[in-house]
Amino acid sequence: MGRLSWCVVDAATSETSEPAGATGPDARGISEEGRVSLPLASGGSGEAVRRPDLGARDCCCGERKNVLKKGLRPLRAVRLAGVLAAGIVACSACTPGHATGQQPSGGKAPAQAAGGAALSVGSSSTPLPAAGSCHLGNRDGQPTPDPSCTPGAVNPQVSQANIATTVCKSGWTKTVRPPTGKTSRMKDTTAKAYTLPAGETGEYDHLVSLELGGAPDDPRNLWVEPGKIPNPKDAVENKLKDAVCSGLIPLATAQTAIARSWTTAFDDAGLRVNGGAVCLRAEPSRCAHGRRGDSTGE
Repeated sequence: MGRLSWCVVDAATSETSEPAGATGPDARGISEEGRVSLPLASGGSGEAVRRPDLGARDCCCGERKNVLKKGLRPLRAVRLAGVLAAGIVACSACTPGHATGQQPSGGKAPAQAAGGAALSVGSSSTPLPAAGSCHLGNRDGQPTPDPSCTPGAVNPQVSQANIATTVCKSGWTKTVRPPTGKTSRMKDTTAKAYTLPAGETGEYDHLVSLELGGAPDDPRNLWVEPGKIPNPKDAVENKLKDAVCSGLIPLATAQTAIARSWTTAFDDAGLRVNGGAVCLRAEPSRCAHGRRGDSTGE
């Protein structure tokens, strides 16, 4: 659970004040939008109000009229499964950074993997997984990697700002593809980690493909994808790259979608394929135009 932003409104004066004794085991959890009576440090009583529609600045730093104007709902105290470790953030401690879910102005959130954590920045020094420690999954009849072994990782050289000279530039993936001598050794070890039979046909696949800015030689971004080559995942990667290079979606969106599950990547990225072209689901007339960069499917 993230930190909660609270306003404490004096019942008599409608002024905000810091609550007394409102942290630690005695703090009481309330519903997502509600109130609870608390003693005030200045004396008297007040109500701690959590408003998920207001940031910490709006609630506690000079705009409490928004809370008062809209009125306070009746008390809806609920029991939580545990104690709120963070306690109550008093008005005197409110800062813009305390508001839950706010992103820094002028920036974008990093790509997120399936569990909500940011995708790792690739490193060639990441150790390979131990033999037998990974397990292939299956979704819609297609093989999927073990997220604990292969969560995906991204190339630190690639960003949204430089896609024109990296992933959207023809021939660029050749400059970052690891040598076969290295990946052959890595593939054997990864195959043992996934307990694949010796001689199993399959592609040593970058989960976040090179053409989408995936880490070239980080084991967290590599798995042995069983089956024929090329395979259905290759086509998904190529169309996601076309969507990125056509400006339909940000690079981070494509990276997140392919890392979460390549079998649902179009839906997760807000795309659909229509007549072989990849288009925005919300705006079907906006489609990728032409091909730029490499369609390596790896």
